Amino acid sequence: MAPKRYRPQKPSFSRPPYQLSADEVAQELGTNLETGLSPSQAKQNLDQYGENRLEGGEGVPVWKVFIKQVSNAM
Repeated sequence: MAPKRYRPQKPSFSRPPYQLSADEVAQELGTNLETGLSPSQAKQNLDQYGENRLEGGEGVPVWKVFIKQVSNAM
């Protein structure tokens, strides 16, 4: 069975998050800076947003990056 596709939803903030304090961001996201999410909130977020995973392939192998770095140095 294919994994579910989730469409990311952005939380809405009263102002851009960079203009808010950490406490204000936590309050608007409904979490606590000391304890984090409750298990029920974590389950709800998992059901709503899916797993926190990046989509895509394996990426570039380390040895290719190394070869490219060495060849650029010359």
